[in-house]
Amino acid sequence: MGAVAQGLLDLNLPPGQPVVILSDNSLDHLILVLAAQHIGRPACTVSSGYCRLAQGDFSRIHGILHALGPALVYASDAAVYAPAMERLGLHPAVVFSKGAEGVPGALSFAQLSSAVETPAVMQAFAAITPDTHAKYLLTSGSTGTPKVVINTQRMLCANQQQLAQVCRFLKPSRRCWWTGCHGATPLGATTTSAS
Repeated sequence: MGAVAQGLLDLNLPPGQPVVILSDNSLDHLILVLAAQHIGRPACTVSSGYCRLAQGDFSRIHGILHALGPALVYASDAAVYAPAMERLGLHPAVVFSKGAEGVPGALSFAQLSSAVETPAVMQAFAAITPDTHAKYLLTSGSTGTPKVVINTQRMLCANQQQLAQVCRFLKPSRRCWWTGCHGATPLGATTTSAS
């Protein structure tokens, strides 16, 4: 995760703009979200259906991306997700786990994760405050265009405390659930130490 966090820092992305993930759950997805949050950059996972099921009409995903104003957009497979990035009108950094070489200007996840972690990662981590935006959730869009909902680091910490209090019956020293993009838990993943 530290290498990916450094890779994000090395890109000199515009401050305050999120990392947006367009594809389904994967280890690269998980590592990217954790790395972004570790250096104080918000992350947002968008339902892959906005791209995969669009049948060539990418107006909804374009509207969502314009609302988010991403610094970086990640997707697992360029063959599936690159068409949604065409004619976007925004110019975020683009990262794919597969097929990046076929998309002009795109980086592969392997390139992003090849950085060597420096003290800059911990400096960025130390600058995080309770009010730092950790992740953005999207409403269902049932009334039109999905709206962006901010989750701060403070909200994620409160959620961790709630889980620790409610799930005392779980005895392992660590608990981990990963539901990807949904819910107010940190990226949907929760790891807590037992009390």
